[in-house]
Amino acid sequence: MKILHTADWHIGKTLYKQSLVPNIKLFFDWLLDTIKEKDIDLLLVSGDIFDLANPSNADKEIYYNLLHQLHILKVACVITAGNHDSPSLLEGPKKLIERLGIHIIGHGGVREDQLIHIKGEDSTAVNIIAVPYLRDSDIARPQGGLSYEERITALRDGIIAHYKSLKELADAKYPDSLNIAMGHLYIQGASLSDSERDIHIGNQAGLSVQHLDELYDYIALGHIHRPQKLNKEGNIRYSGSPIPLSFSERKDEKEVVILTLENNKITDISSIKTPSFSPLVRIKDSLENIKTKLQAYRSPGTMPAIVEIHVTEKQRDQSVILETISLAETKSPHYSIINYRITFEEQLSALSDLGLSEDIEDLKPAEVFQKRIENEALSKEDKASVLEAFDEVLSLITDKA
Repeated sequence: MKILHTADWHIGKTLYKQSLVPNIKLFFDWLLDTIKEKDIDLLLVSGDIFDLANPSNADKEIYYNLLHQLHILKVACVITAGNHDSPSLLEGPKKLIERLGIHIIGHGGVREDQLIHIKGEDSTAVNIIAVPYLRDSDIARPQGGLSYEERITALRDGIIAHYKSLKELADAKYPDSLNIAMGHLYIQGASLSDSERDIHIGNQAGLSVQHLDELYDYIALGHIHRPQKLNKEGNIRYSGSPIPLSFSERKDEKEVVILTLENNKITDISSIKTPSFSPLVRIKDSLENIKTKLQAYRSPGTMPAIVEIHVTEKQRDQSVILETISLAETKSPHYSIINYRITFEEQLSALSDLGLSEDIEDLKPAEVFQKRIENEALSKEDKASVLEAFDEVLSLITDKA
């Protein structure tokens, strides 16, 4: 049996109003070709299928067309919801789609549905523990009067208990099978980009690798967009997003993970790099140097590059501002400028007061706020309370975005 692990498709994602849908459609074409070429039997997709909880009809059409193609290829598939997804929307056609050999798990509270037993052509059999993004209501009963630290502990314990209970169920029903878990969560120490939303109290309730290390033969993770191994054996992994979703990911090598199973053992875990369709490029220099670089630029991808320019000059000059705006509107067959920034050195003193570099665009709002309150004369408890309030307000904003 061969299994392909991917996640974080984010169908419908836009970057500064630039749609990334053409990129994800090209990835799906590549994915189908790879499934045929590598003779994949089972596809695992660990959450964030869509970028928005209420995707457009066009985005849903792309998704259902892919499921149809997977059915034609006779590939089994397990899809779980991420924190961006609507569980109800994904599970709406569940009974119909299951007839195509595709299992969709949206809601976190359902236990039996999250155990999927799949047999291979030889003696290999595998239990897929298909855990979607677990919301607070799925894993922790509301309790009044809990401190910030107690809330974090309750959430973390709830996630661990969820995985342990499903492992016990799998062992009881199918004791001679491999156990592969799926998850859409944050593991402490994972390398972040700036395109993931923080989850479970600003990632504070994230698990450590040790919490899950010996429970499962492989853990197929989603939520973090940088592909990475989380243990030495490489059997706990984020596949990462298949395409860059922010400029902080512009240098990442995107991939999918392939597992080979033989005689009820995982005999190989390897990755395949996904093609660069529209490279994300950030050019930071003086205005004249940026012009020169753009004139010489040729996209290495199959489509024009998506470019952000960051003009840096010593002194404020209105002509630089106007010329940069004009440059950003330039049309080219090799690139599309979707965002620009202008920094004059006289502005940097304000940033240095907060201990920030001029690359503030690489930081998340929570990181900027953290640095801001570090300079305040607050007790440890008050800082924790302020951070908790900030996380809640930020969650309200991002959930509506």
